[in-house]
Amino acid sequence: MAIAANRSVAIERVGIVGAGAAAAVHLRAVQRLPGKRVVAIHDIDPRRAAALASEFGLPRSVVMDRQRLYENGRPQLVHVVTPPHVHQDIGLEALARGVHVFVEKPPALTLEGCRLLQSRANSGGVTVGINENTALEPQILRACRGIVAGRLGQLVHIDGFYSFGLGGNERPPKWMNRLPGGMLEDLLPHPLTIARRLAGGALTPEYWRLISSGRVAGQSHDELRLFLIKDNGPTVNLTISLTGRPKAFSFAVRGTDGVLAIDLRNMLFSINIDSGGPIARNSRLIRASLGVLCQIVANTAGLLTGHRERYGSSLHSIRAHYAALETGQEIPAPLSRGVETVEVIRTIWPA
Repeated sequence: MAIAANRSVAIERVGIVGAGAAAAVHLRAVQRLPGKRVVAIHDIDPRRAAALASEFGLPRSVVMDRQRLYENGRPQLVHVVTPPHVHQDIGLEALARGVHVFVEKPPALTLEGCRLLQSRANSGGVTVGINENTALEPQILRACRGIVAGRLGQLVHIDGFYSFGLGGNERPPKWMNRLPGGMLEDLLPHPLTIARRLAGGALTPEYWRLISSGRVAGQSHDELRLFLIKDNGPTVNLTISLTGRPKAFSFAVRGTDGVLAIDLRNMLFSINIDSGGPIARNSRLIRASLGVLCQIVANTAGLLTGHRERYGSSLHSIRAHYAALETGQEIPAPLSRGVETVEVIRTIWPA
């Protein structure tokens, strides 16, 4: 969905609803964008909101209840970084005030909730954008450019693997118990949105398997294996393991002419095109190894100097979202993308 009437809007005043770990990630990104000012922070625990404001050098006056957030803070856009079961209500409240919404995945727990958000956004002339942060990582965008340029030939298959690495004494946050699929449901949007972007369109789940090892208390399942297809496109396998170690988040994209590998946790990218004889193949392997080494050095230097974002940063997604609003372009992850994600989730775990 493009923004209403493709009107551009300069976002200067920003509100944050929620003050947990995700809020800190969003706030850090917003503070790196010129001309943006966080004018209000709200959380059901005012002490947590105050601690977040203090951590980022903001005055105690930005901590507000939800009523004053809109009346006194007057934000033009609100970041919704609460647990998913309240995304819909908070989003609807902001839309009713004529405020743009940027929300963590998913925007609502049901398709009906997504449609209601879309209807209210349309009628109010504002937008709802989804924080598809991992799908907008530089390595993913680089891969998409290579795919569009035809470097892999015709896409055949995409493999995604996400191991979260929960330890024996670690437990998912209690709010995840409100989700029908628990922690697996909370994690699935990350590999799913990446796979959809790499495939170039919506994906339809064909079959899946939920597995329980019994190693995660309070979770009925701790592994998901999901097979999806794209119409006239590649097949996709996604695997999520809550307890698999070492922690990993990787993708392999296979085409008729080559394969592309992405290691998101280590921020590495490589591509292997099938052409030439043994000498050419050995030369490609040497170049690929040197390429990985160069990426490791560049990533390390960039992280140490603050010029490169760590894996999982929301800066790329937030920057692209604000830029789209300010130029009247289509936002990078509109609500329609969130609907596609919720459709897959509710197919696996009915509400």
